[in-house]
Amino acid sequence: MIKFSVVTVVFNSAEAFSKTINSVKKQTYSNVEYIVIDGGSTDGTLSLIKENINFISRFVSEEDKGIYDAMNKAINLASGDWIIFINAGDVFYDERILEKTASFIRLNENKQPDLIGGEVMYDVSGKYEKGEVKSLSKRWVCMPSCHQSLFIRVSIHKKYLYNIDYTICADHELVIRLLNEGCTFLPYRKIISVFSWDGVSALNRISLYKEKLQIALKYNAPLLDIFKLRLLILRVKLSGFLRSIKIKLSKLL
Repeated sequence: MIKFSVVTVVFNSAEAFSKTINSVKKQTYSNVEYIVIDGGSTDGTLSLIKENINFISRFVSEEDKGIYDAMNKAINLASGDWIIFINAGDVFYDERILEKTASFIRLNENKQPDLIGGEVMYDVSGKYEKGEVKSLSKRWVCMPSCHQSLFIRVSIHKKYLYNIDYTICADHELVIRLLNEGCTFLPYRKIISVFSWDGVSALNRISLYKEKLQIALKYNAPLLDIFKLRLLILRVKLSGFLRSIKIKLSKLL
């Protein structure tokens, strides 16, 4: 029977964690281990973890070097066949996600995938937008699957951890690295998770695209994709500049 390792990374987010753990507890599939990595919370998160300690398979609470360092800790603890990260605030799309995913994996055993990427429902300030699985040809600019909807073989993930030098796109870098190493990706065109996303500021978008550009250059991406990333950075900078000019002009009028 396929075993899933479901991981939640949390830090001082009791309310968000409550929503996430309730979603995991509602899953109908039984062969699941639930790993919680807490960054040393000082709010009500630890109390909530202790209330659910009988459900949590493995639990660590200590300072870390960021979310990807915490995720690496979880990978080292995982004993399942497949791992998925449903971090604080994220939820499964419905109660049968793991059950349906296990069936999908069994039906595709002959393909022997290393990564299975599902779809996501973005919760954008209460408005829902579906994120579909992307073609691997677009992998340099965007991940083929949202990280909260990505299943990776634990045996593979233990060999390839997140590079914590990347503070924003270590998940993207990992997928690129795995594909470059010959790992296989199988699209699963079903919604796996709901990811709360309230948008990214212009400054954060620049940092995001700059890190993607670093990754693309490191792995010798096609020149067209490198150009696209440079263009995205320029577009965000220009948009921010025009916005600041507009604000200054409005104050003068």
